[in-house]
Amino acid sequence: MKNFKYLIAVLVLFFVLLGVFAVKMNTVSNGREVILKIAPVDPRDPLRGDYVTFTYDISRLEVVDSVERLDKIYEGKTVYIPLYQYGSVGSAWKNQETVSLSEIESINKNNKDAVYLKGVITSVNKSGNRANIRITYGAEQYFIPEGAGRTFSFWNKEALAKLSVGSDGQGVLRQLYVDGKLWP
Repeated sequence: MKNFKYLIAVLVLFFVLLGVFAVKMNTVSNGREVILKIAPVDPRDPLRGDYVTFTYDISRLEVVDSVERLDKIYEGKTVYIPLYQYGSVGSAWKNQETVSLSEIESINKNNKDAVYLKGVITSVNKSGNRANIRITYGAEQYFIPEGAGRTFSFWNKEALAKLSVGSDGQGVLRQLYVDGKLWP
């Protein structure tokens, strides 16, 4: 009986992990690909090895709305950022310089061409009818081959990240590009 309980616990854990993996693979397989500009933050951690931590251009946004509605913006709030492709196909996507609260509150299910990236507000600075917000999307780290982080710098280079974005707004980081070339 005791071994049966352990077996059940292991099977439950296995299926939970399998479910998480399946959701990510579904996003990678069926999600819309977007390319976003990034800026590096830190190339390495002695305990975890080489990886790149970065922020997206769309990690800092200015929200313009009425003062009363801006009270709905707070740290920890989940938001959906609309993305628009600019330039030719395969070029980077971005968000407008300013957005309204209604634009980031919900996914527009009626517009099949729209791409919304799900994020969480990590900081808010309000002034009048404007709020500067910082957002994380859960796809800001990319592990790289051991040793690659010591000899390479992203500074003064155009760095881009390719993500797959599911219909639920969840983004999965797929690849990095530096100066138009696949990296590493």
